[in-house]
This record gives sequence, C-alpha cells and structure tokens, in this order.
Amino acid sequence: HRSLGAQVEERPEWGEWGRYSHENVLKPKSAFYFWLNPITKRASWAEPNWEVAYRQRIERSEFVGEKQGWEQYWDPRFECNFFYNVMDGRLTCVDPVAGGAEGEEGAGKTLAAIEAEQNAPPPEPEPEPDGPMRALTAEEEKLGMTGPMLLKNDPHQAVENAPVYKG
Repeated sequence: HRSLGAQVEERPEWGEWGRYSHENVLKPKSAFYFWLNPITKRASWAEPNWEVAYRQRIERSEFVGEKQGWEQYWDPRFECNFFYNVMDGRLTCVDPVAGGAEGEEGAGKTLAAIEAEQNAPPPEPEPEPDGPMRALTAEEEKLGMTGPMLLKNDPHQAVENAPVYKG
C-alpha cells in the first residue's frame, strides 16, 4: 500500500490543491515536498500553474456578481464563495471589497449585500440631549450607570427648576 504522504499545508484559495510531504527513505528524518490534487490524482514537484487552476475553478463555479474589478463565484465543490481579480489574476476566499478576514465584521457578505448597504439611506441621527451633559464618575460607573449624564439629573450640580435626583 503506497501512501500519498501527509498534507502539510492547504489554503482555501488553492481549491483542491495541497502541499504534501513524503518521508525520504534514503535520508531519515528528511522529507520530499510535493503538490497534489487528490481529486484529479495529479502530483507535481513544481507549484501548480495557478492561472490554469483558477480558470478550471471558475469554469465549474457559478458567477454571483462583480464589484470594483473582483468577480464573485460560488464553488459548489467546496460550498463557498471566492473572488477573482480580473485585472491581475489573484484569487481569494476573503471578500476583498468588504475587507477583513473570517469572523471579522464584513466577512461572508456578498457583493450584492455590500452594494445594498452602500446605497442605503444614512441612519437617523441620535436625538440631542435636552440639556448640558457631563461624564459619569467612577463611582457611578461601578453602580452600573451609563453616561453621559444630563446635568439636570446630576446630584452634584444645582440646576434651576430641575427635578430632584433620586439615585
């Protein structure tokens, strides 16, 4: 039984390609490194021709949309989106328009969702306080109060015609 070797490295951008190692029987504790596509059973000492690999991945995937020079595709084999830069041939699985990595705000959003957000009306402004404000003291923060505080509710300030603070 021949072993394909141990997978050393994989990246979502590589699709089915991975970097593997195989122990060198002539030199104990050393290894050969090679590239392998387990789906096609192709192996190579040299790094894959990414232009060809990316083109094959694009051909089997569903086009989702385009934004700022990046085409978004859905890869049914890996059940994930990827993005291809039509100008320089780069491919990434992190949305380059939204920025960020998985788990960060903006990760996993579609280009259509980003465009909808950008075209949405601005949020309503926060209502203005009905009087002068001050920051909370450390003691007030310990009590769980959130600030800033209206001065008319401040026990340390005397404001004419203000209701009495009952803390």
